[in-house]
Amino acid sequence: MAGDGYIQGKLKDGVSSKDALTSDAPLLLLIPGSSIQVGQWARKIVINDNINTGSMFDYIRRARKEGFEVIVLNNNENYGIKVPGVERAIRGSESPEKHVSYVWENFVRPSKAKQVLIVAHSYGGVCTVNLVQNHFEEVRERVAAIAFTDSVHGFGNPFRKFPGAETWFKWFQTHAVNWARSSKPLDEPVDGRQYSSPLNSSGDCPYLSAGHESHDYTTVSAKESVFRFLKEKLAANA
Repeated sequence: MAGDGYIQGKLKDGVSSKDALTSDAPLLLLIPGSSIQVGQWARKIVINDNINTGSMFDYIRRARKEGFEVIVLNNNENYGIKVPGVERAIRGSESPEKHVSYVWENFVRPSKAKQVLIVAHSYGGVCTVNLVQNHFEEVRERVAAIAFTDSVHGFGNPFRKFPGAETWFKWFQTHAVNWARSSKPLDEPVDGRQYSSPLNSSGDCPYLSAGHESHDYTTVSAKESVFRFLKEKLAANA
């Protein structure tokens, strides 16, 4: 899903629902962590458990059942082979962060969706924070909720020096939740400072237990809570 490699200006089958760009239904963006192939949450689960659990299939099925349109981001495909043995950065997807911004600018922005939802796992949370930083007014207008799952983003003191950072920070506190790995029961509050980037001097949004101690399983374990949160935020913004 990038300028001259994976997408070439339009969504391909398999990375979005049929009417993702033309429907006014809520649009769900699924953003994986780093070093993961498109459509997967965790390679470890795909190999050791089953493909439905480790892939995004269950999230996509549930989203469609709820009436959401879906776009699956491919933020880890950043280089293509132009000629044998020569890698070239994919325009618009030179990094995971740039890929997410490209998808927003070229597909989400012109889409008919009135409300956008985001589920971001691990480094996908960093990409999401970067998106908010660079497109805050648009995000504030259209994004109803962000569900992080064991995201590694942070909002520490260096970040707060950016213009408008305090406004972003306050927005995250009311529109996002991070389900973090924990031995505590699902949805029990946890201290976000022990999970995030060293730059995160205080919890930027509510942190809840994902009900699992393994980073890889947090998205799977928290699925029901994630969708409940997304629907609650949609209703509140209706």
